[in-house]
Amino acid sequence: MMVAIAAVMLAECARRESPVLVRKKFDVIVASDLKTIVGDLPPTSLRDSVYSRVVEYEQYTQGMYCARAEVDFYYLRGVHVKRTVKYRYQVRAGKWERYDNEYQFYSDSAAR
Repeated sequence: MMVAIAAVMLAECARRESPVLVRKKFDVIVASDLKTIVGDLPPTSLRDSVYSRVVEYEQYTQGMYCARAEVDFYYLRGVHVKRTVKYRYQVRAGKWERYDNEYQFYSDSAAR
């Protein structure tokens, strides 16, 4: 049994992608999410400059998730609400997944 577990762990480590590739995939999904978020909203409800801010990003060398991140999206005009999305990179699937999504109020100075 221990040999089987060790073999799975060894295979899992061999499947890991380079940290640079994982980060590139992250940048792509964040850009796509921002585009999707603002896509169906009327232009009059959007800020002059919609953007995302990576609040936290870290990578790991062990476990079924090799990276996690938290991103704030600022896109509404005149409303001090940001959308916070948490992501994690699943090694076996080779892709990022969203696992938490919430809205939060922020002070005007926090979005600058």
